[in-house]
Amino acid sequence: MSGTYTPNGGSVTGNIVGNKFIGNWAEKESGDNGTFEFELSIRRMTPNPTHLTGIWKHNDEQEWQTGWDCVK
Repeated sequence: MSGTYTPNGGSVTGNIVGNKFIGNWAEKESGDNGTFEFELSIRRMTPNPTHLTGIWKHNDEQEWQTGWDCVK
């Protein structure tokens, strides 16, 4: 599974494991990259996930950062 986001030419790739989307992120413009773990949730009247909320870190970091929220 893959996707993109606007800031810094960002992209994500990963796999769905249970109710989580786990994978790697990269930003073409800044050269930053790392890993993430998003929890999938439905917050609207639809059978498909509408929100991803999760943690992330740069590849050279040990500690996770919070506050990465995505809305479809």
